[in-house]
Amino acid sequence: MAFARNRRGQRGLQIGDGVLHVLRIAALQRQELGQFLNLAVEAGKHAVLVVDLTAEQELRQHENGQQEHDCQEQRRQGIDEARPVIDMPLAMAVSSKSHGPYSALSVR
Repeated sequence: MAFARNRRGQRGLQIGDGVLHVLRIAALQRQELGQFLNLAVEAGKHAVLVVDLTAEQELRQHENGQQEHDCQEQRRQGIDEARPVIDMPLAMAVSSKSHGPYSALSVR
C-alpha cells in the first residue's frame, strides 16, 4: 500500500509539474504576444508621425507659395498704381502740338 501511495504521490507531482510547465509557457506566450502588440502600436504611432510630418511640410510649401503669390500680386498692384493716369483726349491734343509746355509727354 505504501508503494501505491508513493506512486500516486509521484504521479501527482508529475502532473503538477506538467501543469506548472504549461502555465509558464502560457505566461511567456502572453508576454510575447503583449510585446508583439506593443510593437504594432509603436509602428502605428510612427506611421501617424510620418503622415503628420508630411502634412506639415506640404502645408509649409503651400504657405510659402501663397506668400510668393501675394508678393507678386502686391508688386503688380504697385506697378499699376505707379503709372500716371492720363486722359487720352487731352494727351492727344497736347501731343499734336509740337511746341508748348506739354510737348515732352508721350502717349504709351
